[in-house]
Amino acid sequence: IGPTIGGNYKYASCVAVQEGSSRGKIVCAPYLAGKVLIINSNTDTVIQLTDQTYQIFAYVACAPVFTRVFCAPIGGEKSVLVVDTVNEASTQLSEVYTTSPTYEQGSCAALGLTIFCAPSDAPSVLVIDTSRNMSYQLGTIQYGLNKYRSCTPANGRVICPPYDAKYVLAISPDSLAPSTSAPSTSVAPSPIPSISPTLSPSHVSIRRRCV
Repeated sequence: IGPTIGGNYKYASCVAVQEGSSRGKIVCAPYLAGKVLIINSNTDTVIQLTDQTYQIFAYVACAPVFTRVFCAPIGGEKSVLVVDTVNEASTQLSEVYTTSPTYEQGSCAALGLTIFCAPSDAPSVLVIDTSRNMSYQLGTIQYGLNKYRSCTPANGRVICPPYDAKYVLAISPDSLAPSTSAPSTSVAPSPIPSISPTLSPSHVSIRRRCV
């Protein structure tokens, strides 16, 4: 369906909107394509948004909240992408992340109006507050590269299995400050690195458990 779209490695991820008048629209974040792609599964129409052109290696991690889709950067771009599916327009949040802002496909999950993105090469969890159109990085996770590449909401938290990290990451929006906890075990666990928040967000905490 739709027109021919040239180039290689154009889109590496997509999410469907399930709310309001945009129900059935699929947003594809640009990887090498440079432009956001919207597929309307109700009408089989395909459009590339022309309002913005993005760098290569731009986005692969996305999550919808109501009729908007938010995408965390993977390196080519340094800010969060916002796609408005009602008006079929895209923009970026104002915050710029210059230190390896790498969030991989499958690493974003929404709890209510807040999206949490598990870091791959990035040093911190990315929090997107969609109600205030802002983002911030939470904590510092000293595991190196390829830490986490997937996550899912469960029982009011976002749970992220390790890729090359050594711990399961659990993100809880129920505390005033980040914290760590060791697993319950009869064997002494490996030391858990400390987490120092880059700023003081409200009602978010991070917990890690050994695997």
